[in-house]
Amino acid sequence: MNYSCKNQAHTKPLNKSARKKAKALFKKRFKASQKEDQTKQKDLTKLSSKELRIESKSSVKAERKQTAKVVRCLIEVDRREAYLDWGHSHLFNYLTDELEYEDGTAGDRKVAVDASKVVEDIDKKIESGELGLRTVRIATSFTKHEEKAQGRSFSPAEKKAVFDSISNLSIKKTERKLAEQSTSDAFKRPKKEINRA
Repeated sequence: MNYSCKNQAHTKPLNKSARKKAKALFKKRFKASQKEDQTKQKDLTKLSSKELRIESKSSVKAERKQTAKVVRCLIEVDRREAYLDWGHSHLFNYLTDELEYEDGTAGDRKVAVDASKVVEDIDKKIESGELGLRTVRIATSFTKHEEKAQGRSFSPAEKKAVFDSISNLSIKKTERKLAEQSTSDAFKRPKKEINRA
């Protein structure tokens, strides 16, 4: 089954009944896919420590690949504004209402889509581990806080430089590095972590 997002023709807007049927079909196919995956799964309790370590690393790599694929799809959905055809006013609503992501998870993906306008091949950087969804969100927040603190808009090149500066850094190292560079007290010492989002 091909889930590629590119080179597909525009579809007509779906009415409420058609959206409901499409959602039900998606859930049915997803459950069937999960059952198929479960039959293929290894019994982890029978693996040696060495095999378990290898399996863990392999699973993380597969997870990054799948996340990158989702981001690629969402970039194309956003480019076409296809969510409007599907009855959603914003990409975020599509993520939460139809794809059923929680708000924070949806927000991370929405921020990655927005960042793709500045960072070329962001999906490949996510797949390789060069950037993570959380580090992308932190860098985006840093840029917004700096624009407010400095009273100006950053150029695409300046925004890209921020992302380049956090390449291959963990979340903690990204936060520390950008906090050291920041001229915004709100970014350096947020009252709550959510203020950085």
